Amino acid sequence: SLWPLPPLEDYLAAIARAWPEAPQEALAVAACETSSGRHPATFSLDAAHGGVMQLAREVWAPYFEARYGWSWERIVRDPETHALASREVYDRGGGWDGPWRGCRP
Repeated sequence: SLWPLPPLEDYLAAIARAWPEAPQEALAVAACETSSGRHPATFSLDAAHGGVMQLAREVWAPYFEARYGWSWERIVRDPETHALASREVYDRGGGWDGPWRGCRP
């Protein structure tokens, strides 16, 4: 069963908290990627990218499943998990110049 989606504000607050040194930059990337979660496909579990920060399913679903036991649904639809996963992608992927170079703040 699909998780009920929390309010978009919960996702944006979690993203801002995940980048305490640069919350506005993180929110700018979320705005670029998914119109801050308002894009219709943001929370689709079948899309190639998921969540407000549009994590690449092919790369990150197996990684987070193996490392933490997180399902793709949890990564995409749980605000705190999505923020933690996004920050880890940022830290492992070279910051904004890595996975988000197209939306770099």
